[in-house]
Amino acid sequence: MRRRGEPDEGAAHLTAAEAKKEARRAQLVRQRKLIRRGKVLMCVGGLMAIVHLLTHFDLFGRQPSGVVDLTVGYPMAMIIFAGGAILAGQ
Repeated sequence: MRRRGEPDEGAAHLTAAEAKKEARRAQLVRQRKLIRRGKVLMCVGGLMAIVHLLTHFDLFGRQPSGVVDLTVGYPMAMIIFAGGAILAGQ
């Protein structure tokens, strides 16, 4: 079994076209992982904004303090969502 970072023993006898095809496949896999991670971050940011909104409706017992409201509420949700959108747009 090959470990991450170790060269593939079968890679030495690949033709140039096969090596190019394998490199393209690996690039697509990396790109799909980035897009998936971006979508997850977008969901987390949206969920954070929804929870913050529900907190303002006193659904969880009390209102957030001013510092929490300015740093953790909507601004942080927006930053996480925007970071996810940047990753998903790669």
